[in-house]
Amino acid sequence: MTVDETWDEVAQLLSHPFTQWRTFLHPSQLKIAYRPSYSGPVQVTGGPGTGKTVTLLHRAAFLAAQAAARPPGEPGRVLITSFNGILADSLATQLDLLIQDENVRRQIEVLNVDRLAYAVVKAARGAPVIADEGTLRALWTDAAADAGLDLTPAFLKNEWEQVILAQDLSSEQAYLTCLRSGRGRPLTKNQRGQVWQAAQRVTEELAAARQTTHLQLANEATHLLRPAESPRYRHILVDDAQDLHPTQWKLLRAAVAPGPDDLFIAADPHQRIYNNRVSLASLRINVRGRSHRLSLNYRTTQEILAWAVPVLGTDPVTGMDGEVDSLAGYRSPMHGAPPQLRAAANRSEEFAWLAERIRAWLALGIEPQAIGVTARSADLVREAREMLKADGIATTPLSARGSAQGVRAGTMHAMKGLEFQAVAVIGVEHGQVPEPAAVTSEGEDAVAYAQDLLRERCTLFVACTRARDYLYVSGTGELSLFLPPRAEEPPSAELPLEEPPREEEPQAELDSVPSTGQEKSPGHTPTSPDVVSSQGGLRLCEDSWRPLRGHRNPRRTVREAARSSNSGEAPAALAGLPGGRDGGSRDNELQGRSVLARPVGGCQLPGHTAGPGDLGARVQQGDRPPRDGDVPRSAPPLPRADPHARRHPRLLPWRLLPAAALPSPA
Repeated sequence: MTVDETWDEVAQLLSHPFTQWRTFLHPSQLKIAYRPSYSGPVQVTGGPGTGKTVTLLHRAAFLAAQAAARPPGEPGRVLITSFNGILADSLATQLDLLIQDENVRRQIEVLNVDRLAYAVVKAARGAPVIADEGTLRALWTDAAADAGLDLTPAFLKNEWEQVILAQDLSSEQAYLTCLRSGRGRPLTKNQRGQVWQAAQRVTEELAAARQTTHLQLANEATHLLRPAESPRYRHILVDDAQDLHPTQWKLLRAAVAPGPDDLFIAADPHQRIYNNRVSLASLRINVRGRSHRLSLNYRTTQEILAWAVPVLGTDPVTGMDGEVDSLAGYRSPMHGAPPQLRAAANRSEEFAWLAERIRAWLALGIEPQAIGVTARSADLVREAREMLKADGIATTPLSARGSAQGVRAGTMHAMKGLEFQAVAVIGVEHGQVPEPAAVTSEGEDAVAYAQDLLRERCTLFVACTRARDYLYVSGTGELSLFLPPRAEEPPSAELPLEEPPREEEPQAELDSVPSTGQEKSPGHTPTSPDVVSSQGGLRLCEDSWRPLRGHRNPRRTVREAARSSNSGEAPAALAGLPGGRDGGSRDNELQGRSVLARPVGGCQLPGHTAGPGDLGARVQQGDRPPRDGDVPRSAPPLPRADPHARRHPRLLPWRLLPAAALPSPA
């Protein structure tokens, strides 16, 4: 059955073990996840922390329950897949928490797309052998030298993967006449012929060694599945879909028959961290009229979002529909400590600061497994783990399964799809971020160069947005060009671990005094923003444009928040409530208007003309960079609602809900 959580219950949730935070579904996702049926493929997009994965898992559970109720022998298998193997393992673990009925759980298979291709090919001809990166690098180096082309081995390998394999070209003539979409450097007909010969040489040498690549395997598996009389699956759900290669999409299309509820796709182009770009329309996957966008981040604080979004830069990001994707309206209702950025003189000093920061988080009661440490390179992660071990701090790799205790550590790519209460991102410096080997020379291919830089920005953005409450970023020497200027750091070099002391408010009932909307908290200045805990942020911020009905009067919430200020909670928790210190007028309260969290530290989002109240709003006139503490000049128009509606997010426990208990879709 569904459960309406009160503000107090939500605040208590934040103090529970971190794994419980991931066991709730927000009501904005309920209608998407539990709609009885869709007529075709569905796409759900949104920034980090907006609940795409939770929605996908609930949808899988719903479809599996339907499959379990079908007569024996009727096809109904459900596949959950992703690009990343660690993410797939995490999805399986979360699914075990969600579904308690073993018969329903058996209907769902969780495999990343490479394991799926491997399983299909293995069943047909035995276990294939995957060539490692070192082998491929040597093969392409030799092929480039023999071809005598003014092209690097990396360019040849990318041409093979992004054009020849992506389009499954089987003849030289097909390659000579194909479109090379997304490839910046033009090739003459003669050059194309030489590239084809180099690719054929590499392919033949791999075959002679009885080896293959994951992309070759995906193409082979696709050809094996297409003639099958009955599809392998009835429903396929794809998480982090933006990272899949065209060959992998063709495999998924061949594994499920077109029809109702065939594909459920969760994606965010701003988290594209692999060199794969695809248009769903080109694969005949039509999501028109069945696309949903989530814009509310209920995992990461607004302070972390405001700091992390500028890391993406200003270059446009292309979505899976071929159009420019925007983070317009992307926001968080929670507030907390600002991120901390530190530059160390050397690696030893950086590691010492890291150990100090982790101990401080542990002292706050954060569980070790709710802390993540990440870096761009595996070598730096290994060094950090050795240092932490010597300092008495236990760590476990991100790939560890089960209930392994210890601070989790891994590369930025391995962090994809995971979340932590506190995250430390280390080695964010020149020579590490961006990774030089991952960026094509601008002289060789200007388009690939720009795409590689954007992909590296997305990788850092993904790492930073894994944090819920605390984000710590460090490097040595010259920090990465992707980071915000040091001048935009918080006034204090140290990350606040507790809310700063504040002057106590009188114990009077605040709703008895009309607010002008211009009052500021004691000591408030534009450069000294209020710091509100996540618990306080959830108490004070409206979580949706559409308030829920049938709950207590919001005036009573203000009184209770005022009383709590004398029992240890920061008075800043009143900010943003109707009739609060910096909230709207009493008029707005009586009209029952929603009150959104004010942005802290505005920034201009790439590809987005900001409006009032958006995360990226320019909140002051002039061309100066926005500062922490800026407030919107005007509020967006808000809908009228029931004046007696209680403002709080309604959360659902992460378990399979009986169909009879679900609200009917609109």
